[in-house]
Amino acid sequence: MEKSPPPGSQEKKVSIEEPKTLTEAELNALREKAREIINTHSAEEATKIFLAGSKNVAGPSVEVKEKPKETICKK
Repeated sequence: MEKSPPPGSQEKKVSIEEPKTLTEAELNALREKAREIINTHSAEEATKIFLAGSKNVAGPSVEVKEKPKETICKK
């Protein structure tokens, strides 16, 4: 019989799931709705509508470090 690791020491399980995809009919219906919104609203209003339901996607954190500038010393 296998022993369970002590609480708090279990490794985090990573699950890689395929993203949800839409059918061609669903994509076409959404494109048509987007055209309707663009044609009946100002650019600012349309942008607000499109972004209203958006969510931030959690992804790997990437820290960008600036490289130190090289200096050339002439003697």
